[in-house]
Amino acid sequence: MTAFVNIRMTDPKVLVDPRLKALIDKLVMLNPKLVFVQPKQVSEFEYDVSFNFSKAKEKYKAPDDCKYIRTMSVYEDNEKVGVVGVDQDSRGDEGFIYTVSNWRIDKARGRRNTTTTKKIDVAVRECKKTFKKRNILELFDKGNDDAISACNRASRDLTSPISGSQLLRNSTSVQLVAYCMANNLPFDNKELIDTHGKLKSQEYGEAVDKYLLAMEISRADKMAVIDVGGRFAYRTMLEGESDVQLVTKEYEELSQNMQDKIAVLQLMQDNEMVRNVGFRAKAGVFLII
Repeated sequence: MTAFVNIRMTDPKVLVDPRLKALIDKLVMLNPKLVFVQPKQVSEFEYDVSFNFSKAKEKYKAPDDCKYIRTMSVYEDNEKVGVVGVDQDSRGDEGFIYTVSNWRIDKARGRRNTTTTKKIDVAVRECKKTFKKRNILELFDKGNDDAISACNRASRDLTSPISGSQLLRNSTSVQLVAYCMANNLPFDNKELIDTHGKLKSQEYGEAVDKYLLAMEISRADKMAVIDVGGRFAYRTMLEGESDVQLVTKEYEELSQNMQDKIAVLQLMQDNEMVRNVGFRAKAGVFLII
């Protein structure tokens, strides 16, 4: 099997399925900048030692101690632009189908972002149409979605020790301790004394601080700010426009308030919240309040 520098495998015992390789070869000839990478995590379903298509009377088998991989991630200039693969035709044993996946594909039936075809030329045409780097609007929308999803996950992680009663399982004793303290009543029950001790512990205090931080960030009005090629994109109202517009600015062109908050978030770890500032999902993807 001819080796292209455009094909990058991480396991020497994993080979590109010959049918998939035929599609990859055509795509590389059309766009030499495309790079096909073995996915980091692949289920056993996406490997196959052999294909056997009875009606087509085709059969091929991977060399000993090797496997064929049925799906490859596609990149251009280090940006993922899609996924290509081959699979057996579930509607019969007439052979195989090509699969093309990309966020621009939107189907009402089947896998939403995946199209299938038995014809290699149709697969090539679909890849040529959809395997393109994101424009600024698409980059912003993806960053915005990633930031919101990451913020929701981080909020859930920070609040779960309190909201899920992970540190104090007995909610009844917590309520009784709260009642006694609110009404200046003594309590000498061992269970209540233990609960009171846990409520005053450093561990519980830190969990409460995290809970309050997550609530503050979650409830605040937030604006996504996304680094798109060295410029910061965000949505705002512009004079003379009736709708919110997407704008991009150099860091120095941003308001001082935005500069200060971005500067703080750039120093933080991924998925970290900062009180009165906002949230960092990852490098260049922020929500500021």
